[in-house]
Amino acid sequence: MHSRPEASDENLDRQLIPKSNPDKSKRMAAWVEWWEIHWINLLRFILSRSVKEAEAQTILQDTFGVLLIKVEDGSFDPSLGKPIIAYAFGVAKNCVRVHQRAEAKLTDQEERDRTISFARSVETKCQALRNIQMLRDGIDQLSNKQRLVMDMLVNGYNIAEIAEETGLSTGAVRKLAFDARKALRDRFSDTIEDDIWD
Repeated sequence: MHSRPEASDENLDRQLIPKSNPDKSKRMAAWVEWWEIHWINLLRFILSRSVKEAEAQTILQDTFGVLLIKVEDGSFDPSLGKPIIAYAFGVAKNCVRVHQRAEAKLTDQEERDRTISFARSVETKCQALRNIQMLRDGIDQLSNKQRLVMDMLVNGYNIAEIAEETGLSTGAVRKLAFDARKALRDRFSDTIEDDIWD
């Protein structure tokens, strides 16, 4: 049997709702925190539905994807008083059903192809996580101004807005961004895929 938390953190739930928290980067940070708290209970729930462990990982990913979309597009109504984790268990239950129906239709070759695809997906995700950690380490090596400019760019500011906010000229902001990208590219060009720099 899985263990469901008795109550969800209402403050954290509010941070996930676009109407309550219009800042998308803060919502995504809240999602990471929410996921770290709840993923294991969702996985246990999925496994309790007689699902193989490898399949449970896929269903867990599907659950999170559907949950994120439903909350972001407003399909989840927080005014009903239901915590997001309770909604997540319903989404997981539906994902298990969909998966089990699809599994019943797979041929042996499709099963082998799917297993190979899953293995490649895991390998790709692991490499992406390693890349992210290396980038974080590299970002720590940038100057304070370079980090500030890169952070603002990632959060949707354009060059002119960054210049206005920081009091720097647009040329200085462009130079800081260029130098930061170059430093990261030079440091990791042998280990990180080229498409990450685009």
